[in-house]
Order: sequence, then structure tokens, then C-alpha cells
Amino acid sequence: SMAMGGQDSFLKEALSLPYKLSTSQIPQRQTDFEVMNPTNIPMISPSGGFGPVSDEGYGVAYMMADDERTFFHVSSKRSCSKTDSARFQREIKRALNDLRSLF
Repeated sequence: SMAMGGQDSFLKEALSLPYKLSTSQIPQRQTDFEVMNPTNIPMISPSGGFGPVSDEGYGVAYMMADDERTFFHVSSKRSCSKTDSARFQREIKRALNDLRSLF
């Protein structure tokens, strides 16, 4: 509606809210997985990430590489006592394990 010159109160309010979680999928073709040997590398990240859009938030980039590998890049500002990237990563892992247990 905004592109057509109209005003939408819902959209206006939604866009004014502080977003504390910013996510995006990473393209899969940035790394040749055949060149890397994940069994010899304890942690690999085939791509990069981005910072949070809020001082009190997180930036989470993810890639569903294949049936066996999913990569996450979690960032937050160390200056914020409310955020903890390592804790957020542990919670992602816990949630994925919870999902796995359902099947």
C-alpha cells in the first residue's frame, strides 16, 4: 500500500518495532565441500554472517548444506549484557536435537 501512496497502520506499526532477531539463509555455492574434509576440522563455516540489527539483538545466518550438515553463524554485541551468542548457539543445538527426537 505504501508503494501506491496509501497508509497502512499495521505496516507502519510493524516497521517501527525494534527487531532483536535478524536471520537470513546463506547461499550454498560459496564453498566447494569436496575440497574440505570436515572430519579433520573440528569446526568449519563455509561462509560468513552478519551483525545484529539491534544493540540488544542477534544476527543469525544459516545454511542447510545437505542432509547431514547445517551451519549457523550467530553474532551479538559483547557490550550488551542481555545477549550471549554461545548460549544462543547451544539453544539452537538443543532445539534441533529436540526436533530430531520426534522422528
